[in-house]
Amino acid sequence: MAGDKRYWQRRAVQRMWEQMQSAEQTADQIARLYVNASQYLKKSIDGIFDKYQTKYRLSEREARELLNALQNKASIRELQKKLQETSDRDERKGLLSQLEAPAYRARIERLERLQGQIDLVMNQVYRQERKLSAAHYVDLAEDVYNHAAFDIQQRTGMGFPVTHISQNQIDKVVNSKWSGKNYSSRIWGNTQDLKEELLMDLVSGRTERETAEILSKKFGASASKARRLVRTESCYISNQMEMQSYKECGIEKYQYLATLDLRTSETCRALD
Repeated sequence: MAGDKRYWQRRAVQRMWEQMQSAEQTADQIARLYVNASQYLKKSIDGIFDKYQTKYRLSEREARELLNALQNKASIRELQKKLQETSDRDERKGLLSQLEAPAYRARIERLERLQGQIDLVMNQVYRQERKLSAAHYVDLAEDVYNHAAFDIQQRTGMGFPVTHISQNQIDKVVNSKWSGKNYSSRIWGNTQDLKEELLMDLVSGRTERETAEILSKKFGASASKARRLVRTESCYISNQMEMQSYKECGIEKYQYLATLDLRTSETCRALD
């Protein structure tokens, strides 16, 4: 019996490894979305700078100096706010001259173009990441449920009918807010945080090298967050669907098996 128990433990571990390999493949696809988006934005930002430089007949040095004067969106907004609040004619005239100056107009144009490009790219990343994730989670849920039921039948030596898991049951697990948010909300939060960080970092003029470094760093960090999300959600869905299978097969008790390594939490160690 002991040997039999070890066999089924190894089989459970093998099943989980296969399921997590599927999660890693999905995470790889999502990571490529961020890499492609980073490369596209790099080209777009370079194009915006080139148009700005050409339009105002500036040398590259002059263009960089003017664009470097803008630290963030707040500087322009603050100027506009002061204009609305003041009634002093001389002050209004001075503020208007700043806002209407070619340099400021150029910065506003660049900021608007950059905002538009980042909005477009990040919305596309969100839609594609959500599509890839949803397809993976649905397939994973069905696979875990069916394999768990099959293994139970194999171990007991009893062939009994198992009700097919419905799409409604799968959707309920996949879309559950088990830690405050569902996976879709977490993807949206990740892409929006990235968008805001990028805008704040890129509104000022930078060299091509600095721009490339910022994009690589920011998109790399967000891709890592996306990978962690896929892993975490996959583990949750896998466990929940296995429990669904246990209930369907009439199992009332189960033994918790944790992988004990340096990354295993204290909670999981205690449950093993």
